[in-house]
Amino acid sequence: MQQHEAETFEQRYQNVKNKYKIKKSAKIKGKSVLLIDDIKTTGATLSECARELKLAGAKTVIVASALTIPSKKRKEKINN
Repeated sequence: MQQHEAETFEQRYQNVKNKYKIKKSAKIKGKSVLLIDDIKTTGATLSECARELKLAGAKTVIVASALTIPSKKRKEKINN
């Protein structure tokens, strides 16, 4: 399944789980990292990348996105 076809966090997370690896963890260890995503849909990609950065020894991982797409449930609450 392509990432854009997955609708739930769980589906999207399973698509990215273990797809990202830090090659030089010594450059990350003890550092604060700002992780930026252009479009956040469910947060699965950011979560997996942040997890890998923390496993590599990052002191802090701060995440940001330029645009957040509301989930279907959130859209329903907004529209009602």
